[in-house]
Amino acid sequence: MNNPSIVFDKLEIRAKSEQSNPALDRISIRDYIKEVEIGAFQVERDLTQRVKFNVVVEVSDFFKLFIG
Repeated sequence: MNNPSIVFDKLEIRAKSEQSNPALDRISIRDYIKEVEIGAFQVERDLTQRVKFNVVVEVSDFFKLFIG
């Protein structure tokens, strides 16, 4: 999918945008929250902070050859 803003949109909108490339499999993770120690500044060190991930992975047929 070339337009990241559509990735988590309604199913009908995503389906219309994917008509040009229906051969992709997609794994979507939305609003995954994890507590991590990620301090970039000294005052943040040794503290846990909540981070949120939204990730989309699209797998083409080429990669299916290698992972089954």
